[in-house]
Amino acid sequence: MFKRPAPSLIESDLLRKGVAGYFSGPGLEIWTLERIDELVRFPADSGMVGKESPEEPKGMHSMSQSWKHTIVPLVFSSLSLLWPFQPLHSQVLLQRDSSTAELVFLKVVTVGDPDGPGFIGTPANVGKRLDGEWVVTDQDNPNEVKFYSPEGTWIRTIGRRGEGPGEFGQAWSIEIKPDNGLRIFDAGLGRISEFDSALHPSGTEPVRVSATSLAFLPSGEVVVGSRRNGPSEVGLPLHLLDSLGSVSRSFGADPPIQDWGNSSKVRRTLAASGRDAVWAGERTRYSFERWTVQGNRTHSFWSDVPWYPPHERFGRKSDRSSPPNPGIYAIHEDSRGLVWLAIRVPDENWEEAYEQGRDPYGRERWVARDDNKLYDTIVEVVDPLAGRVMASGRHPLAVWGFTNEGQLVFNRYLGDLSHVVEIWKAEAPHSE
Repeated sequence: MFKRPAPSLIESDLLRKGVAGYFSGPGLEIWTLERIDELVRFPADSGMVGKESPEEPKGMHSMSQSWKHTIVPLVFSSLSLLWPFQPLHSQVLLQRDSSTAELVFLKVVTVGDPDGPGFIGTPANVGKRLDGEWVVTDQDNPNEVKFYSPEGTWIRTIGRRGEGPGEFGQAWSIEIKPDNGLRIFDAGLGRISEFDSALHPSGTEPVRVSATSLAFLPSGEVVVGSRRNGPSEVGLPLHLLDSLGSVSRSFGADPPIQDWGNSSKVRRTLAASGRDAVWAGERTRYSFERWTVQGNRTHSFWSDVPWYPPHERFGRKSDRSSPPNPGIYAIHEDSRGLVWLAIRVPDENWEEAYEQGRDPYGRERWVARDDNKLYDTIVEVVDPLAGRVMASGRHPLAVWGFTNEGQLVFNRYLGDLSHVVEIWKAEAPHSE
């Protein structure tokens, strides 16, 4: 994989603490007021500005005589990141240039069988356990959770339809716990079911919100995307849940969304960021932001690319008059703080995906049965510290999500309603 040019602020947890900084020689050293041993160095041309400070902290390097002792309130230039306690008034345009690497896609494993007990219809979520097993929830078999060997062979299935322990209404999002247990969001029953490392049911948590997306945070908190109409919720697409599964705080848009009836403009693609924040991607334009559970927007990016024009509705059209609209379909933050975006875009031959069919009312219409003929996937890797696209690449299949480790999930249609799930990884050359 490539190397990032600067350390991640997210990794160091400085985004969640009071910080101070001093110019020191060729760069800027940042440290927390509470823990002076946590250091991150920025280049001298980072765009940081400062004020005079009466003295230098004990233990810091001496500054050259050409510099005054300067304490930095962490105000970035217009093309740099903004800190949580800084008011965020505008988005940062992502930079891309000749140094943006080309991603290479490598297939990891095929999971599932065209038929039999390992069959997967449409993957809802795929996770990788600590022992290498794959865990899959299936939109077409919503009452079950299936497990596969590291090589993709079916091992076992847990769950059945019902409301008791270990039963599901619509198993969806998966979290792999540090002890190799599971937390599974059940959109049908409105709860999170927990399982220990031996996959025995160990408890449930209520989710009293109809969610279109959900992020499990390392802090144990849960953030959902949902269109709600309470006085403090209208126009705000993200919601932090309390221990009873109710909304304790709504946030995610500043100013609030005006076209609240347009589900494409309301819906957000979510991914955990650090311990207590989320990345939220829009569907109707190339835009994504980072929000803390306190409701603070810390980063906001957009990109102006010809393959992602702003639009009103995500997804396929009812006819062949124009291609399907693009959308940010999955987000993942890796251990270095880099943000991976998986974006569905029209296939170059998208018209071939359509065939004559009938809707539920018997009316003739154009039907696209195979998403892989309708969409490709563009994956972009963003360094939020630099505000730059580090790598980009196009995959010929339609993405369904990321695993918890950042592999890409695709669903290959084999014909006759048969599918298998393919797990791929994306890599880029080293960049010194």
